Amino acid sequence: MPYSRSSSGHCDFSIGEQNPIPNLRHAEKFGAEPLREANIASHLGPRADAHIEEGAHLRVVGFDGYSIDLDTYEWRPKWLHGWLTGTVDDVPSRAKMDVDYLIQEPVQGVVEKLRQFAAELPPNAGRLRIFVPRSDRTANVPSHWKTFHFAVFEHHPQLWIEKNHPPKTTDAFDCYYFRPEAAVDEPLYYSCLREFDDVVAAACEVVVDSRR
Repeated sequence: MPYSRSSSGHCDFSIGEQNPIPNLRHAEKFGAEPLREANIASHLGPRADAHIEEGAHLRVVGFDGYSIDLDTYEWRPKWLHGWLTGTVDDVPSRAKMDVDYLIQEPVQGVVEKLRQFAAELPPNAGRLRIFVPRSDRTANVPSHWKTFHFAVFEHHPQLWIEKNHPPKTTDAFDCYYFRPEAAVDEPLYYSCLREFDDVVAAACEVVVDSRR
């Protein structure tokens, strides 16, 4: 069925349903910007940067950490570092942001690289936490999250959806960006916030914490 909001105010997205991935074919009617093929550094970074304010918090669902591992790809060295430190491209931005990042099956070496990255952040940076599933709780992580990824911002609300992000690649397909004016009225935004927190609490452990 096409993307819709039910009479209860919720869109057709809920962990545990037979088809938990939302059909966003007509989401642009509700303010989403559709992108047939995109990557989080080139297409989310510049869009989100203008809306980061004090108290900002980013939650990201990834799979193998391939995008965050690459030194030549701007997602970690430019955007994540810039948002955590409040400086993007050596230009002070509006605020420092906390980042919670779920990596489901980390590629070799990425966790250690992120520990080093966290250790090199200045003391007044935002907090970076990397989560991975606990070995005895992998069944509690939704199976469709292997390729269905999202990034959800607080202060200001923003939502980035990747319906199909294959492993070991930076590019994703059928992507959608909800700017603050659209995200604040979007039930999927609140579903993603809730599901991230629920899954992390039930199934994951922290392997990197810049405040430790």
